[in-house]
Amino acid sequence: MFLAQFYASLTDTLSIFFKSVYFFNSLDFSGYAWFVRFLFLLLFLAIVFGFLYILIKTIFMKRDITMMATVIGQEGEVTELIDDFGKMGWVLIYGENWKFKSEKPVKVGDTVKVIKDKKMQLYVQKVEESQSFLE
Repeated sequence: MFLAQFYASLTDTLSIFFKSVYFFNSLDFSGYAWFVRFLFLLLFLAIVFGFLYILIKTIFMKRDITMMATVIGQEGEVTELIDDFGKMGWVLIYGENWKFKSEKPVKVGDTVKVIKDKKMQLYVQKVEESQSFLE
């Protein structure tokens, strides 16, 4: 579905580009034609690269939303910390690294439990040794 919409938008953009080139060829810019064509080319390239960026971002950097629901309540191991306070980092759950935030500081190697998710980021709390063995 998304790819069909992307291709339709891309073909519309290409159509506008080629129609505009024909239109610009019919106008007389008396000495400034090269500058106008150069600006138009820059605009066209910006649009194309913008579409490519959106396409790459949505295809390759998108996580499955249904996967987010399955990690709530699961335990994972902290693999890397992003900040110096130990409240943000990466946690390994189901063999996949997820970005997390924590209210209390954690260390690399700590076991944490996912309590909620918001905007593709997990919120975790540290699991105490006695709690992890009881469950």
